[in-house]
Amino acid sequence: MLDLLAPQAHNKGLEIAALIYRHVPIHLKGDVSRLRQILMNLLGNAIKFTSTGEVIVRADVRSAEGSSASLSLSFNKVIIYFTVTDTGLGITPEDQCKLFTPFTQVDASTTRKYGGTGLGLAICKQLVTLMGGQIGVESQLGKGSTFWFEIPFTVAVEPVSSASDRKVKNRHILLVDDKGAGSREQGAGGRGQGAGGRGDKGDKGDKGVGGTLHFEFASSSSLSSPSPLSPLSSPSPPSSTPPAKSKLKILLAEDNLVNRKVALKLLQSLGYEADVAVNGKEVLQLLEKIPYDLILMDCQMPILDGLATTREILSWQSASFINHCRPVIVAMTANAMKEDKQMCLDAGMDDYLSKPVLKEKLAAILEYWASVILTKEETIASDEASLDLPIDWEHLHQLSENNAEFELELLQIFVEDIQPRLEAVKQAIDKSDFEKIAHEAHHLKGASANIGATAMHLAAETLEKLSQKFERRGTDKLITEFEEFVNRIKLYLISK
Repeated sequence: MLDLLAPQAHNKGLEIAALIYRHVPIHLKGDVSRLRQILMNLLGNAIKFTSTGEVIVRADVRSAEGSSASLSLSFNKVIIYFTVTDTGLGITPEDQCKLFTPFTQVDASTTRKYGGTGLGLAICKQLVTLMGGQIGVESQLGKGSTFWFEIPFTVAVEPVSSASDRKVKNRHILLVDDKGAGSREQGAGGRGQGAGGRGDKGDKGDKGVGGTLHFEFASSSSLSSPSPLSPLSSPSPPSSTPPAKSKLKILLAEDNLVNRKVALKLLQSLGYEADVAVNGKEVLQLLEKIPYDLILMDCQMPILDGLATTREILSWQSASFINHCRPVIVAMTANAMKEDKQMCLDAGMDDYLSKPVLKEKLAAILEYWASVILTKEETIASDEASLDLPIDWEHLHQLSENNAEFELELLQIFVEDIQPRLEAVKQAIDKSDFEKIAHEAHHLKGASANIGATAMHLAAETLEKLSQKFERRGTDKLITEFEEFVNRIKLYLISK
């Protein structure tokens, strides 16, 4: 989960880390999707409202049934106490009372500056309450906040051993941390995670869960860590031929508990996993944080129904999505009339499933859309590779918000602008007019950087430096490179 949020935190210069205290049992039975949703909301808010410093999530044992002291795994129940601490704005005592009320922000200026509906914390409270827990906040204005919640879980009698568990046993681990929060959390006697992997405390030879983990510390400007283990493991009945896990990221939007359980079971049996939203507002919030490929959308949900949610999603710009791509939306409704299906399609949904959902039909729809999504991704990758243009396509896609028409127009304008300037540079070289060369080279450098033409940008920079030194040697070769690059763009535009 931290891997998903780490880019947002690091883009703001924030450190994000996790600490799971060593006496916290790893294998628990509980609602993983709801827990993830609560933590994603709290962590997302912490990152949003923190401009400097760090965001740290911690998990500790509050108590176990039959004991108020240390936990013994012989106990069947345990209460896990989660905290999300930030060094952000802080909240006044008066405003703290309003935080968990729907559609409430601490003040109007915060809404305008940071956005949001004011539903996130209300949803968190609802989910925590449904799971039999409590939620609250401790904060001081200007010094940050700590949002906490505690939820009861059942300790798994026979924990499922995953491949990831086996991989981290008896290994040396390098913890790379350039800001200090990750290594500080490791020193607190827990299993730390700094935007990535989990492990036990860092003293060499210290016994971890089922093996020995040796931590060494290093500093770097970036983190590289093992894949995180899930904090919860939900055991499922053994199967002789379990389905292969699909990489398709699915969001199930369903408010009915029975329907939700059935849908999740069907997905699991087909090899899929899904996050859960119980209304349209939750769907929109999750889409701001997670790049889903497909949404199974119930049409009749509270607060914001499936049709209204779909229309809202279709109104978003490409840049609003994490991966700059709208997910496929499949309607799920108990109404089987032809006009109901058409109403869903008219709202912008891509496909349709009637309830009760049959496993065979669900499998067929997911298989079809998975192939469409995969083909689209492969086509984009293939097109970009076949162009053989030294362009940073990711930069160009972000600039255009994945608008192919805008990209073509931008490249066309670039060619039309650059060609006469190249002629001007050639004439200036013949006349040894270094001031003119420097002026045009500076323009070439800026224009090529804007479209992501990295190689041309570097060549223009070299030409500018040569002109500043009144040096003609090498300029003809650079002009030839420029012309070849422009010709390749022209061929690309013709092919389109």
